[in-house]
Amino acid sequence: MAPLYKDLHSCKGTLHSISPNMWGTFLDCLDNNAKLTRTPAGSWLPRNAQLLEVGSLKIASKADVPLVPPSHKHQWLRLADPHRSEVHLRHESKFVLAWLQHCFAHEQPRSLRTAPRMHCYSAADAFADTHRMGIGGWISTADAFLWFSAIFSAEEVRKQWPQLQGSLQPYIGCFESLAQLALAQCSWQLLRSKQIRFVLPTASDNTSAESGLNKLFSTAEPLGTFLRLAAAWAHLHRVQFEVEHLAGEKNVWADKLSRGSTAFLQHRTADKVEVTLAQLASASHCVTLHDHALAWPQRLLDAQHAMLK
Repeated sequence: MAPLYKDLHSCKGTLHSISPNMWGTFLDCLDNNAKLTRTPAGSWLPRNAQLLEVGSLKIASKADVPLVPPSHKHQWLRLADPHRSEVHLRHESKFVLAWLQHCFAHEQPRSLRTAPRMHCYSAADAFADTHRMGIGGWISTADAFLWFSAIFSAEEVRKQWPQLQGSLQPYIGCFESLAQLALAQCSWQLLRSKQIRFVLPTASDNTSAESGLNKLFSTAEPLGTFLRLAAAWAHLHRVQFEVEHLAGEKNVWADKLSRGSTAFLQHRTADKVEVTLAQLASASHCVTLHDHALAWPQRLLDAQHAMLK
């Protein structure tokens, strides 16, 4: 929402230029509040317009306006015309409006009660260097355990997010948020038979991801792009993030999984969840087709029976 708010509250003025010879006449047309009471003779300056800037100088009243022309050349003025009501939106603001339309199209009635907290332990982590990045995490409940680990090259990452140029390491906060989104998708798989709202308590050793996911807001880019992904997915699946800080030296399992070190979980390969960048970037439901002879995991069969009761 930050780009949209910025455009709505940004300076609505239009640039005009006047000759230095007209500076005295221009000053005579200003009242004490730096508003044009009349149009200076020989100009097209809008009447009743508010003077906002003279060059790069901010203007709050007529006392702020220089008594002599700042330059011997034509001087740029920024004037807010009260007769112009349109707001020009940047590409980022139009994207936000499209995203809101997408979210509201799937809006569901919401209870005023606080969503129940999922009883689990979970954590996620990410790593990045010049040419690759990795995400990993795990979630454990009283009767289930899921984990994921994936390494992606810079080319695979830029296929989804071309704005991430150069080394991937400076974007570690974005990838930490992506790891938390992957963890949330794993948690939703455990409850997919029940369309309920729930709060997912998880842990992260990255303060940017922790703060951003708890608020689902950031004015910094490209972190804001990844938080919008998380917000869109959470809205569609009725999941609320609750991220706590976990010291890096204690986030051992998730750190190993993010770097592809999965030897300590080889005895639980059946519990591994495959994640793809395309699935994470779409922030939507993932539908897969399987042969009828496939042996389904017992937890999915139990979920199916629970749904049919």
